[in-house]
Amino acid sequence: MNPKKDDFLVQQERLARLAKKLAPGCEIHFDPDRVPTFVRMRVDDPSTGAILIVSSGDWHVSEIADKSDNEITQLLKSWSGGKL
Repeated sequence: MNPKKDDFLVQQERLARLAKKLAPGCEIHFDPDRVPTFVRMRVDDPSTGAILIVSSGDWHVSEIADKSDNEITQLLKSWSGGKL
């Protein structure tokens, strides 16, 4: 068992890494008002100012940790509303 699997910062870094694969050069913003067990994020294109991805609410860090990278990538794409 990986003790860091449910670590908030580990999962934030994972989401950021996968978002940057989908949208190189993007800016990732995590809601600083969320408690460290929940993640809410937004991904912007700094060159156009467009919002590319907005998470569909708060996601518990263990929900994200339980998903594969492929599942997370598909989730990010769904949050983009067809922009990615």
